[in-house]
Amino acid sequence: MKIFASVAVGLMMFLPAQQLADGFVGMGGMLAPFKQRYGNPFREIDSTLLDFQRCPGRAPVAGLSVNIHANGRIRAITRNQCGSSRLSAREAEADVVRLLPPDAKKVSSYATEDGWQGAQYRSETLANAFPSKAFDDCRKGRLLPGGTVSYALSPQGTTWVVGLGACL
Repeated sequence: MKIFASVAVGLMMFLPAQQLADGFVGMGGMLAPFKQRYGNPFREIDSTLLDFQRCPGRAPVAGLSVNIHANGRIRAITRNQCGSSRLSAREAEADVVRLLPPDAKKVSSYATEDGWQGAQYRSETLANAFPSKAFDDCRKGRLLPGGTVSYALSPQGTTWVVGLGACL
């Protein structure tokens, strides 16, 4: 997906540096609290990609998937709507915000050429939890400010993804 529009939302202001609580469930959190909330994964791919909440049907589609960074923290989360339900942009972003540290602030919104809608957030807590090279922009080959997290919702409203940097 290629970003073609971006709108700044305002100046970014960080709260004082924070640590993630031991039981935090979401971006930057450890896997154990995520498993406590969502159960054990039904599939693990090389211990860095785990699928939770299998959707009904023949294909093994996960309702939730997480990608684990080398430091053991969650670096990306994908949600697929099972069945025919769809999420509005507002519902999807509310889901994502619940999975971000409390100090995360929205810094921009964007849309892609193929219809995905999204936003970027920044969190000093995430900047402190991951090495700076984790916040890269795969399309432009450069590092983004520490703590940058990107989110995007599919045009159909059936899938959203949130991850460090801009490599969705």
